[in-house]
Amino acid sequence: MLNSFSQTIEEREIELRAVVSGERTGNPIIKISELLAVDKYNSTAIEFKLVFYSRLNQKDSIKIFFDNLINSNLNSPIPYLLRAKFSKFESLNKDQKLKYLEKAHMLDSTNINVNYSLAKFYYELFNEDQKSSWRKTEQSNAYAKTAIKFINKTCSIDKHFIETLKYPFVQLCNYLGDTINVNIYNNYIDKTSYFPMSSLITMPFEWEADYMTNIMDWLENSRLKWYTRHLQALKEPTLYNLLPQKVFRFLWLRTFDNPIAIRIENENNKITLYWKMCDGKGGYEPGEITVNERKQIPIAEWIKIEEKINSIDFWNRPPTINDFFGTDGSQWILEGKKSDKYHFLDRWNGMEVSEICMDLLKLTDLKIEEIY
Repeated sequence: MLNSFSQTIEEREIELRAVVSGERTGNPIIKISELLAVDKYNSTAIEFKLVFYSRLNQKDSIKIFFDNLINSNLNSPIPYLLRAKFSKFESLNKDQKLKYLEKAHMLDSTNINVNYSLAKFYYELFNEDQKSSWRKTEQSNAYAKTAIKFINKTCSIDKHFIETLKYPFVQLCNYLGDTINVNIYNNYIDKTSYFPMSSLITMPFEWEADYMTNIMDWLENSRLKWYTRHLQALKEPTLYNLLPQKVFRFLWLRTFDNPIAIRIENENNKITLYWKMCDGKGGYEPGEITVNERKQIPIAEWIKIEEKINSIDFWNRPPTINDFFGTDGSQWILEGKKSDKYHFLDRWNGMEVSEICMDLLKLTDLKIEEIY
């Protein structure tokens, strides 16, 4: 077992969860303090700290904790974002929550998390108003327009958000009768997303005009967000829309082990193999890159991989199988790109892509003990 000085943030989070759940012995209060000592804004530690305060009916301690966090970091928007995020522990009303979000925005108006949080806040107000009124109101109009403003700001800061935020944007514009912007976003061809969203998410029925359906919550719990977070941490390129050459990539997300990406490219029969690994956990946060290697390999290896790809009818299989998706285990995502054709298979614990992915792993210099 790693000592407290060599543990990563992700490993500390996993250990804390295990201690709190009773799967591992230890003092959760000490574990929380140790985690906050190395990461003062850690959401996992803060949430557990607030849970313990609540169980002990120590609401004053919750207020004191956030007041101290803010006062010791006066120029940072993060304490205000955290206070808004965990507002339920202080039973804050919407005006109090908004006050903290606006303060965060005043401190850093270009912070992506600040703008996203404000977009979500106003979208949820719109959603709640529609649930209570069932009709158009001036209040709903105001909420919708403000949510759109912050959605646009979020997407202008980071275009990766367009692929997901276009859905609440379209919903809000439909409500406002803004057909021009609806058409712009509906026709948007994403060149930044790692995967075609329609393949990973089944949207609710008639979501475009069902203003009581919270699309943002729906999207936040998607696999797309999970996989994207890891590929970004691994500093992997987008295959879906950007790379012209022939390429296959295996993204391996094991719940309790380091995330790994292995990519094999064929550029005019010059075969390059890339492999990367982060120090986090596939089922949690990715962490930082610890391995980033590449080498040239014989074209015979490419031919073997391509033959196996074709043998499982890769290009025609369904991208996902909804009945096979778990919690503790691993996701094996195998992508392929040739000319203008792109496809991927996302499989729980490998299934039919296991042999191909293991062949790719063997081509690297990685020595992996935990295969699952």
